[in-house]
Amino acid sequence: MGLDLSDIKITVYRSVAEVSEDIWRKLIAPGNLLMQPEYLSMIERLHNKQLGFYYAVCHCGNQLVGFFYFQESVFEGENLIPYFPATESSNIFQQWFARFLALFKPVVRAIHMPMLNAGNIFMTGEVGCYCIDPTNKEQQYRLQMACADKILEINPSIKAILNADFYSTDAKDTQVYNERKFNTIAVEADNAMDVSEFKSFDDYLNKLASKYRVRTKKILKLSEPIVAHELSLEEVLHYENELVALYKRVADKVDFKLAELNDHFFIEQKRIFPNNYRISGYFLEEKLVGFVSIYLVGDKAEVHYFGINYDILKEYHLYQRMLYDVVKLCIDLGVKMIHFGRTASEVKSTIGAKQFPMFGYLKHRNRWINAIMELFTANLKPREYVLRSPFK
Repeated sequence: MGLDLSDIKITVYRSVAEVSEDIWRKLIAPGNLLMQPEYLSMIERLHNKQLGFYYAVCHCGNQLVGFFYFQESVFEGENLIPYFPATESSNIFQQWFARFLALFKPVVRAIHMPMLNAGNIFMTGEVGCYCIDPTNKEQQYRLQMACADKILEINPSIKAILNADFYSTDAKDTQVYNERKFNTIAVEADNAMDVSEFKSFDDYLNKLASKYRVRTKKILKLSEPIVAHELSLEEVLHYENELVALYKRVADKVDFKLAELNDHFFIEQKRIFPNNYRISGYFLEEKLVGFVSIYLVGDKAEVHYFGINYDILKEYHLYQRMLYDVVKLCIDLGVKMIHFGRTASEVKSTIGAKQFPMFGYLKHRNRWINAIMELFTANLKPREYVLRSPFK
């Protein structure tokens, strides 16, 4: 089904409560957890002091044909500094830019740029849109940009637009971004693993190459002092402060942040999705030393956040233990695909995850600033990892 954009009426709402129940019922499938009004309302309620929210509904005549979710954040210049260290391996541009940042750090740190983000900055992947024809990606992206244009009319103080969650296979459908002079950004790959062929965790172990099977059993043995179990709603509430502290130890290592997670995020998630949002706690001598949270969405699992006590990380191989436990849980539940998200691709590849390259688009509304940004984005490269192939 092809849509003529001139026939589309776009209505932008600023709150979940403003969107009618009829629209939610018609547009959002029950299995699409991350587009449910209860979830989006929770994100809005917990983060309304640092983010703005836009819900764009598209009609063609009387027919609902699309829904697009946007978040407005403030890009802080501080985010730029870690990306350009002056090292011997840096190219000429990186060395020049590092010297520029060093010379003008106070100016760079003073940058506060309102930015419109397509989708949900707390998730990886395309989770902020719905289109009546999901097979027509080009049409979806053109609708999304038409909605962004409408939002910029409403709020001209927004200076830039970011859409950071395209897979490399989407490139053929994203011509609209190139036409509009968006800058392409290479972002870290998503890591995902197909577990549909495994009948049990033992079956998974048996299909590992000998070297990796021995390594896996050794890690599981060394981590035996750590006891893991799924946390109930009451336990999430009881351990809320510890969960937040462990999460922040991981989050503090991330260079680029568009928003801070609210301290009550985990308990609110568990209240909304008691069966689909799982948090496994890891205890050493009855002290919480780590956790991993996942969304169960149909036959897929989205690994969300980790919390880690780095003081015992290496001794007990805590992170690898968590990854293996996720694999075992998902096999037991009949999940077919696990999305582990970005970062730590080498470690994730040792358990069987594969990389799925991703890229994004960024544009400043001022064409001269946008041209300067192109110099920056062209030299922004994701970290490279040595990937492993653990199966026979």
